[in-house]
Amino acid sequence: MLRLVRERGSVRRQLREQIELLVNQGALPPGTRLPSSRALARALGVSRNTVLEAYAALAAEGVLESTGRKGTRVTGLPDGPGRPRATASPPAWERLLSAAGKRVPAPLLPGLVLPWWDEEAAAALRRCLDHVLGKRGALLLVEGPPEGYRPLREWLAKSARQGGSGVGPEEILIVNGHRQAMHLVCRALLNPGDLVLAQEPTNPAALVAFRKARAKVVGVAVSPTGLDLDSLDEQLGKGGPKLLYLMPSFHEPTGVTMDLATRLAVLERARHHGFLILEDVRSDELIYRGHLIPPLKANDCSGHVVQVSTTLRSLLPGLGLGWVVAAPPAVRVMARIKHSEDAGPGALLQAGLHEFCRQGHCERHFERARRAHRILLGALTRALAQHLPPSAAWSVNPASLAAWIELPEGLRARDLVRRAAARRAVLEPGDAFFASGGGARHLRFTWPHDSPAGLEAEVKAIAELLGALSHRAARPG
Repeated sequence: MLRLVRERGSVRRQLREQIELLVNQGALPPGTRLPSSRALARALGVSRNTVLEAYAALAAEGVLESTGRKGTRVTGLPDGPGRPRATASPPAWERLLSAAGKRVPAPLLPGLVLPWWDEEAAAALRRCLDHVLGKRGALLLVEGPPEGYRPLREWLAKSARQGGSGVGPEEILIVNGHRQAMHLVCRALLNPGDLVLAQEPTNPAALVAFRKARAKVVGVAVSPTGLDLDSLDEQLGKGGPKLLYLMPSFHEPTGVTMDLATRLAVLERARHHGFLILEDVRSDELIYRGHLIPPLKANDCSGHVVQVSTTLRSLLPGLGLGWVVAAPPAVRVMARIKHSEDAGPGALLQAGLHEFCRQGHCERHFERARRAHRILLGALTRALAQHLPPSAAWSVNPASLAAWIELPEGLRARDLVRRAAARRAVLEPGDAFFASGGGARHLRFTWPHDSPAGLEAEVKAIAELLGALSHRAARPG
């Protein structure tokens, strides 16, 4: 994360030190290409010379190197005291690495600037960690129960009750983010060959988790009310699913929120047919200011809803913390699986976060985040309306600052994604969001930075690439 504070002195020095720290921590591994000086200057609100001077200083130290038209890349930290020099040829890693490992796609490089974190929240979290260390230090430095830190689970249960969900701490399992939550749910509930129904389009990470569990995934169309109930009934008539995966609020990628009548109808079908609902509240609902429909779990009087929540993800992304809400028998099984594989986030981190929330810092942080969020949301909506051609349909997810774009007839989203690979926005091809095929003309646009001006420039550049593709597709022959 790069954040420059002019009151703290030279911004060039801050920029150089922060980039060097990211390299030292491994967040920018050797070979990583950095944004162009012009793009980074625009994102940070500084002069281009400031970035050029910082890059030059790091290049002189051997941390970065300029590769001409290919830009600037990380070379790693130079040798120094305590850093041994290589004295022999390294292992032949290309031969030693497994074929399966090399087939795993590279993750998208996160933005260097994260929009919601600020120095005030960092300082508050630091004080909270100091507080709990001083109060319970020895107890927090040993492995805690796999279910998670009890006071944090109690706080989450209280928050859920305030939102209408009557759950207790014994129904909550703390996990290492969304991936572990989905993995544990699949391990605990799914057998190979089980049928899973999912909104279509849907979250690609969920599709990956279901396929790893060797489940059969079938899509059910998203509608303006959240889910096409006729399509759901058609699938239910073909055979009973084990699980129905839903993102009822601020659905990814479309941004649609399921209305209350549809939620109640889905719950009634779950009770009648005996399947479970996996409710994913991954989007940060607390950022969005407006009328929020209660989650499915709030109307789940029979225990058919399992809820996965990572609502702090965009606000506190480095913590990688989430939780699962389920009936105690399911929580106990997931806790045993979790303990056998990965103890999850440590007790110290959980205790610090609990203190952060207990003291009210979380809500104050949300308030500051909401203000920044509204600015970027307005900028994204205006930029899409101004720059995308009328032949491209789009919708904005008000909770995640992402746009779901449908390209004009005759164009493929993957062609645009390839041409936009050097851009700073994150573009994901739409076919990754479909379980049953489709989405070739769709893509998801995400802006992971905090610059409204940079956002508009990025949308304009993507629109120009789209215009060039349309022009090429229209040429005869």
